[in-house]
Amino acid sequence: MKDKVCFKSDSSAQIIILTGFVIAIIILGMGTILYSAANSGQQTSILQSDRAYNNFENIREEYGIALMVSSEKGEINPFNVSNTTTILEFEDRMKTIVESHGFILNFTDHEHIEVKDRAVVNILFADGKKVFNDSVTYNLLTGEIIYDTIPPGYIYDLRAETYTECTGGDGVVELKWTAVGNDYYEDTSAYKYEIRYSNESINTSEEFDNATFYRYYYDVKKNGTEQIYYVEELDHVLWYFAIKVYDKAGNFNFSNNASAKASEWSPEVYNISGNNTPINSNVPELQVNAGTDVIIEFNVTDRDGDNVNISFMIKNESTWDKAWNWTAVSLAEYNNVTFNYTFNDIQENWDFYINVTDDSTCKRSKTSPEGAPDSNYTINLTDYTPPKTIAINSTDYINDTYIDENLSVSNFGLDTSIYIQSKPNPLDKHGLIKFNLSLIPPGATIVSANISLYVEQTENSSVYFHKINSPWDEYGVNWTSFGDSYNLTPSTNGIPTLGYTNWTVTNDVIDFYANSSSNHGWLIKFEVDNMTIFSSKEANVVQRPILYVEYYS
Repeated sequence: MKDKVCFKSDSSAQIIILTGFVIAIIILGMGTILYSAANSGQQTSILQSDRAYNNFENIREEYGIALMVSSEKGEINPFNVSNTTTILEFEDRMKTIVESHGFILNFTDHEHIEVKDRAVVNILFADGKKVFNDSVTYNLLTGEIIYDTIPPGYIYDLRAETYTECTGGDGVVELKWTAVGNDYYEDTSAYKYEIRYSNESINTSEEFDNATFYRYYYDVKKNGTEQIYYVEELDHVLWYFAIKVYDKAGNFNFSNNASAKASEWSPEVYNISGNNTPINSNVPELQVNAGTDVIIEFNVTDRDGDNVNISFMIKNESTWDKAWNWTAVSLAEYNNVTFNYTFNDIQENWDFYINVTDDSTCKRSKTSPEGAPDSNYTINLTDYTPPKTIAINSTDYINDTYIDENLSVSNFGLDTSIYIQSKPNPLDKHGLIKFNLSLIPPGATIVSANISLYVEQTENSSVYFHKINSPWDEYGVNWTSFGDSYNLTPSTNGIPTLGYTNWTVTNDVIDFYANSSSNHGWLIKFEVDNMTIFSSKEANVVQRPILYVEYYS
């Protein structure tokens, strides 16, 4: 793992480091120049001037790197009075080095575009025969030259509508708009959308920045094509929406403001237990001794505050019966009570599920478990044995590495760290990890599974785990060979914190265990611009990846 070095413009020691760094790079870049102090200014042909221009290209690129560091990746204005010392020292050094080789270099003008984290610099370069003068736009986040300065078009027709279907997601608003081009309204596609929402109208860029971020949306269609997107899990109130559309160069434009009320929520059943033992989709069976009383308890909620009807359904052979019914229960009641049903002196196996329906227009309904009655909970007459837990962390049972879009044919299987990164930082890095499950005995019933990764460095944004669809070799795989061989829908996500952080992957591990040929592990990535570093299996034993699996023999 490489240490992250930050330069502050108000530190003389760091200025010296920056200056030395730039000088070293420039000297290397100028090493190929065919001019020296001995032949300074003795240009005799256009060809020599063209060669000089090639070196000018290098100077432009290195200037951008120094500009990025001086501005702390766009966080401060590199041309403010408070930090001109760093810039001026750099420019003076640059001029001195270049002029010692017989060239004249000058930076005649500059502008900082704060809202886009950019700097525009006018550079004048001459070799005694030919003058090169151009205006260069730099991305202060990456130091790279921006060749595309034309933004996508403005979205004029954003509409928001309440999702009226009675089935589907909860708290949904349907957004529709016409796609714009990469450069205004040409027949191309932009790069991504940034969707935000608020309880108040969003009419300015400042109001957009203050609104709640929902997500980046990458399914961008061509200019003139209708786009549809569903925002989910919002409270059942009026919301305002706006979109920022980007191209790959980081240029952006906005949309008009649109508003709609989110659809209603279905009620929920939670905290289900039998004799104080949790019952859920991962542990659907309760093991009890014959002749005991079994008390099933649960709670109910409805985000909209609707009245609800609750049914407790049971069967012991083939027919479902309504064992108990709570009708027209109000918000005040179900928010303050735990519902229960008792099996007295149990002498046989029982199946059960819970159904709750609200009194909204749609009569939204939810069962627990989902999919009931085809899926249900079971009470079995057998002595209860607690599940066992295994921790898989031996290097012989772990494959891990990462792939780097910037170093697309390089392999990092022997690295002690797994880098996860997203654009523009500067290019994507995705982690790959797989655990061999052969230590779990045959015929086991998996209760839960959690990946635990040691976090060395993080910027506190959710990472997403996606199931990989094809085999890969940790000592041979790279960005190019891997391609896009993973499920687009993530299995789980969560925010990493320093030290060990856990992610639940129970359903995936159950699938991998049932069909070992499908076990290709997970790809780990960001959906927003961010960076995190995990320890790999090559790290110290106390920082290795671990897969915890809880199971019944």
